[in-house]
Amino acid sequence: MDEKRICEQYIKRVKILFPYVGKTEKKYLDNLRLNAEDFCDNENIISLSELEKGFGKPEDIVHEYISSVETDELIKRLNTKKLIKCIIFCVLILVVAVATFFAIYTYKEYKIVEESAIFFEDVTIE
Repeated sequence: MDEKRICEQYIKRVKILFPYVGKTEKKYLDNLRLNAEDFCDNENIISLSELEKGFGKPEDIVHEYISSVETDELIKRLNTKKLIKCIIFCVLILVVAVATFFAIYTYKEYKIVEESAIFFEDVTIE
């Protein structure tokens, strides 16, 4: 397996464990990627387990990062993430409600037009 691919898998595993990925976390992950690639190049790492043994498990890396962030900042970021999810959920509910209202209104108008349609009959007198 390619060293770069191993590093990418490792970074993906680390990224999944982050509770929130903002600008500072992206910078941290970029630096971590560079360090992991250098480590893979220097140590001739050929498997993900070797990389984890030498560089650290993804859980340990995330724990170390979260420990270094101030508690207030972490809580603020998590609350922001929660607020964004809530806003997106509310917007989706609103869109579904408007679409449902529009569909019902359109169907009622269709029924009114269908009932009031004028049909012509051709009568022939012989």
